[in-house]
Amino acid sequence: MDLLKFTQTKKEDETSSKVIFKNTHIEVIESPYSYKVTVYDEIGLEAMHNTFQISPAKYKIVKSIEELEKFYEESVKDKQEGIMIKVLNKPYKAGKKVGYMYKMKPTSEDIDVVIVAAQRGVGKRGGYFSSFYVAIQNNQGELKTIGKVGSGVTESEGDELSIQKFTTLLTPLIEKVDSKTGITYFKPEIIIQVSYQDLQESQTTQSKYALRFPKVVALRNKDKRLEDITTLDEVLAQKNLPS
Repeated sequence: MDLLKFTQTKKEDETSSKVIFKNTHIEVIESPYSYKVTVYDEIGLEAMHNTFQISPAKYKIVKSIEELEKFYEESVKDKQEGIMIKVLNKPYKAGKKVGYMYKMKPTSEDIDVVIVAAQRGVGKRGGYFSSFYVAIQNNQGELKTIGKVGSGVTESEGDELSIQKFTTLLTPLIEKVDSKTGITYFKPEIIIQVSYQDLQESQTTQSKYALRFPKVVALRNKDKRLEDITTLDEVLAQKNLPS
């Protein structure tokens, strides 16, 4: 799925409001991206509280992939099943695939990848490695990057997946630091298990694919060897894509 079409849309056209329910006691008007409920009397008030309730879900209009990822992660952390994504200027259509709406929820698909580079964080994460470039292997056993992951890494010292632990593990493996980008490159030894939501084509990764909404779920360098990490064909098979 190309998430860009959900976050880089043109400004929506204004549309007029319309009445979707009305009687002598209560009226519901649908405006662009919102509803207004008007109660005329005590009968309407009782109906609204007892039988006619509208509870809008938490929503956010996003303008970038980063904002979308953050909102998704916050929703899952808040014990929600996931989120619904919709292009702003398209109508809601229930029960059918329409090409501009997408349900996103956590997936059980996990892969084993190796950390090949990282960026240091800012603020509370300043000085620590907290965002990692990860790689899988192709059919020839060559490492190919498949994106960057930072979600799932904590700031709690002593935690198995803390920025402090990752920094301690990775520092002895530093091979070089790019002075222009600030990216630090490592000898590929630290293997992690990553879950991800989706896969999309990418021109910025060596594998030509990028994980969408990846999350670190476990350290695997004690029980996995470099040759054990996931292959590109295995990732493509998870998404029923041709290799």
